Amino acid sequence: MSVMTAETTVPAVPMPFVWRVTAVGLVSAFAAMLVYPAAVAALAARGVSASAIGLFAVLQPAAMIALIPCMPWVERRIGRIAAIRLALVMGAAAIAVMVASDSVGLWLLASMLMGVQFAVHWTSIDTALSENVPKHKAGRVIGLYQTLLAAGVAAGPAVVTLFALPFQAAALVGCALILVSLGATLGEVGTRIDAAAAALRRPTLSPARFARTHAGLAAAAVLAGIFEVGTSAMATVHALHLGFSAPAAVFAAAVIAGGSLVAQLPAGWLADRVGLPTLMRACGLGMAASAAALPLADSAPLVFWVLTALWGAFGGALQTLVYLSVAKSRDPSAVGPAMAVLAIGCTLGSLIGPGLGGIAMDLSPSLGLALALTLSAAVLTVVVGRRR
Repeated sequence: MSVMTAETTVPAVPMPFVWRVTAVGLVSAFAAMLVYPAAVAALAARGVSASAIGLFAVLQPAAMIALIPCMPWVERRIGRIAAIRLALVMGAAAIAVMVASDSVGLWLLASMLMGVQFAVHWTSIDTALSENVPKHKAGRVIGLYQTLLAAGVAAGPAVVTLFALPFQAAALVGCALILVSLGATLGEVGTRIDAAAAALRRPTLSPARFARTHAGLAAAAVLAGIFEVGTSAMATVHALHLGFSAPAAVFAAAVIAGGSLVAQLPAGWLADRVGLPTLMRACGLGMAASAAALPLADSAPLVFWVLTALWGAFGGALQTLVYLSVAKSRDPSAVGPAMAVLAIGCTLGSLIGPGLGGIAMDLSPSLGLALALTLSAAVLTVVVGRRR
């Protein structure tokens, strides 16, 4: 695996400004995840076909994957803060469209606009933090940020469920939060962040070239996406196969999310003290071992819950470590493309996991998921271990 080690002086940006930008990302992510599940429920309540709802769900990550490679170019053209503001406006516009119209076509367009918002979050906001965080405490800072982000993403659907929010109410709160985030980008914070980004700007690598020259990091991002997000749906299906009730099976996704949430800050703390390549390989091996142990749950159901928690923990930890490999570098030509590749990799992993796991479980309900996850973890961990 190749870990970036180039050293370059970074223009000083006061950490309060950096934290304000990251707070924009945290609040807007919570807002989007507050609206998104409520929108899916609203479509289902209106009797919209399952295929249309599925398309609504797919268009968001598809828009992310399409836009993310373009983000370094967008930032060079209009500036980082302008890109963040534009994405927030698009997120608010998406919500407004869904509130104002019952047209399924317009709701599909809104899903794509929300994907644009997430694309900028994954690149511009995360890049701003990675470029400006003090290197000696990058692990703790990035670990804390990833923990808060995971908590916000999980809290959105939880708030909708807990308070039984109808779509209109969730949309109103979400839109208000996005507009508050937009206001937080005004003033000196925008000037300072843009000035630092411009000073660091050099002729950049393309994301495609970065993926080729840092195949280990790209593979680690895909693996993190498979285990942190992609296992949720298949774990639910496997829980039903084991004989758990439907509510208990759905709880498997919460256990995975909980494991991810708990592991990210300790992973960042360890990364300030232990080599990143060692920790990444340990996560990969832990994923393979925990996936291979899944057949034990047939005779000991408690094992299933332990393993799903470990999947989330290893996936969340690996995602934090992947981002830290960028944050601990000071190579200005690589940070933007690196964030683009890592975001695409995690998103692809979240899509690959359910597809691969579903096919494997159709072939063998008992062993299919264990084999699919074990082989995925083993193969990708080999790639993660490569050095260039």
